[in-house]
Amino acid sequence: MLRVIKNEYGKELGLFEFDYLGEHPALDKVLLNAEIRLYEKGLQILTGLSNYSLFVKWHSVISCTINRQSEINLTTNEGVIKLQKVKKETDIGQFIKILNSAVPEIGIEYVKSEPDNLRSIEMNRAVKLYDEQERRVNEFIKNCGGKNDSKIEDAWCKYLEENLQFPFEAEIIDEPGPLEVGDVIKVTGIDGVFDLYGIVVNARMGRKKYSFPLCLFELVEKTSRNYQLVDDYNLWFSNR
Repeated sequence: MLRVIKNEYGKELGLFEFDYLGEHPALDKVLLNAEIRLYEKGLQILTGLSNYSLFVKWHSVISCTINRQSEINLTTNEGVIKLQKVKKETDIGQFIKILNSAVPEIGIEYVKSEPDNLRSIEMNRAVKLYDEQERRVNEFIKNCGGKNDSKIEDAWCKYLEENLQFPFEAEIIDEPGPLEVGDVIKVTGIDGVFDLYGIVVNARMGRKKYSFPLCLFELVEKTSRNYQLVDDYNLWFSNR
C-alpha cells in the first residue's frame, strides 16, 4: 500500500500488519496485529491496542532473514526486530521490495527453521503474550478503581459496551446449556451483569435468540480487536 504522507519521518512508503514478537530492547512487548509503517527515514512499529511504539532508522538496520513460517528478523545495531505474518492480506513480497529500496545495502537471507527452534519460538511467544495480557488486565483493574469484584465487573461491562464492535461470531467452548460445544453464534450486544454468570450477551443462532455468558465462548476471528477484549475479560473472570 503506497500513500503519499509526510511527517517527521519523511514520506510514508508502505503500511503492513504483522505480529511484533517483542525482541527489541527498546520495545520488549508482544504486539498483536501491529502496524508496521515504512518511511523514507526508517521503520515504525505501533498498534491501536497499546501506547507502545518503536521507530528504527534505516542506517541502523544490518540484515534481514525470512523463513517459511513467514517470520522476518531484522537485525539492527540495537537489537533484533521479530515480525510474523498472521494475516493472508499482508504482502511480504511488497514489504521486502520496499525494504530493499529503502536500504539497498541490506542483506536479505531466506532461511529454514528447525522444528526445535520453531517450538522454542512458539513457547516464548506464548509466555510473552500471557505476560502482556496479565499486564493489561491488572492495569484495567487499577484504572477502574474497583474495590471488589462486583464493581470491577460493572467496569468491564461498561468498557466492553463502549469498545466491542457488534455483531461478531463466537464459538461455544464450555457448558453450553441449550447449545452444543462447537456451535457458532452471532453476538449482537450486551444484556447485563448477573451474579453467577458475569457479563451476559444477547446472541442469535439461526432464527433463535439466546442470552449467553461471555465466559463460555471464544471469538471466531482471533486476530480482531474484539478477540483480545473478550479474552482479557475472560482471563479476569476465571481468576477473580
